[in-house]
Amino acid sequence: MIVYHHVGKGFGWGGGGYEYPLMWSLLMFAVALRGGGPWSLDRKIGWQL
Repeated sequence: MIVYHHVGKGFGWGGGGYEYPLMWSLLMFAVALRGGGPWSLDRKIGWQL
């Protein structure tokens, strides 16, 4: 859905392009692969999963 909406508008996020959604999707993909690390919720509350 995001791809169809933003790709036609180019790259720059100022004109509604796909740069901003691409940045967030890459960030979320990196967190999913690597884990939350020191910012993870289970580390904050002291649980071991």
